[in-house]
Amino acid sequence: MHRSLNGGVKTITLKRDCVGDWFIFFVCKIPDVPKRIPQTAIGVDLGLIKLVQTTDGDFEPAKNFFNESEKALKTAQKKLSRKALGSKNREKAKVGVARILRKIQRQREDFLHKVSARLVSKADLLVFEDLDVQSMVRNHKLAKSIVDASWGRLLRYVSYKASSAGKILVLVDPKGTTSDCACGNTVHLSLSDRVFHCQRCGMTIDRDLHGSFGTLRKVGWEAAELTPVEMRPLLALKPASPVVEAGSLRQQPREAVTLSRPGGGLQLPG
Repeated sequence: MHRSLNGGVKTITLKRDCVGDWFIFFVCKIPDVPKRIPQTAIGVDLGLIKLVQTTDGDFEPAKNFFNESEKALKTAQKKLSRKALGSKNREKAKVGVARILRKIQRQREDFLHKVSARLVSKADLLVFEDLDVQSMVRNHKLAKSIVDASWGRLLRYVSYKASSAGKILVLVDPKGTTSDCACGNTVHLSLSDRVFHCQRCGMTIDRDLHGSFGTLRKVGWEAAELTPVEMRPLLALKPASPVVEAGSLRQQPREAVTLSRPGGGLQLPG
């Protein structure tokens, strides 16, 4: 048992995984945590280069766990295909393939748990785009990367962690979150464009960071001091190196941004 039980046990499930190891799962009933009135909020932009980009300037590069193990997986699958049906060697080869798949799954789940916990600790209100992942994976050029990013699993982890902490997760329509400028102008961007530049007001900002601000605007948390002079230094938020400590959102120097909302203002930490 990796941690003590909390609450009364409702169900016990015995499960055997693809490798053959056994696990016992306890489902416990715990008291509901009352929802708190949001005093702080962050918008979160999901992507394939940066898995998450938040309005406070932090981001986490995406991890390609499947791509890193794909070569070993193909080798194990080739060995499996050469084994005779019904033989013991074939069963051993099956376990070898299953071990690689389980490792990928565990790496991904561990990474997403750490990222989701860090996000929930940041604010009382978390705003994400409601992405239609099933339609997006029809793009065969990006399907593998989208599945490896596991946006849906990340949202599930954030959802239950936020609920357990009395915080709120909101999903908004992703239309226009990245392309619509605060001045009302719409900038047409391709997937290769990593910088958002509005020719009407002169704003120049990292594309993903602008998308995170766009999610906040969808729920009425407007950026009151979002000016080109303040935002241009944030172009340095683009990752200079893929090296990052696992499970932590990278911290970058940034200026405080004041957000206004009905009934009061919010000062995000600088």
